[in-house]
Amino acid sequence: MDKPKIEDQKDLISIDKQKYDYVDIPRTDKKVKVGWMKPETLTRISELVLDSGFMSQDEETAPTYDQIHKYSKFASKYVALILLNGFKINFLYCIYWRWLYYVKGYDYDQLIPIILTAKKKVPSAGLRIAIISAQQMNVTTMTMTKKEQELFQSALTSE
Repeated sequence: MDKPKIEDQKDLISIDKQKYDYVDIPRTDKKVKVGWMKPETLTRISELVLDSGFMSQDEETAPTYDQIHKYSKFASKYVALILLNGFKINFLYCIYWRWLYYVKGYDYDQLIPIILTAKKKVPSAGLRIAIISAQQMNVTTMTMTKKEQELFQSALTSE
């Protein structure tokens, strides 16, 4: 087995300390810092994806002009959530995504590095455990048929 390089060790320490990464925006001289995604941010991103309706669309059909327009707004909204990350979303989100979309006019190529860096900053192990636990605790999950449920309840009341 090869000995870990110094760069790898520094990356591991950075991950452990949850430091910010600085991302260059292509074709500009601007840098933004992307930190670890907070639970509120992940919730807002999930709501954004569900509200956008992109998940329900057929992937084989060519997108229309209106859909392309929605995609570019979606990317700006997504990056605004990533950069605000946390409590600031409540106050600045409405202004900030419009700033990115209308004033700065960033396109997909400029926003993708921010999105990819943020994707690495999601605490995935804890998030997966939380989602699996929530799904298992869901009261509407069908674990028994109606007849099995009635038998189970009658057994409980008879004891």
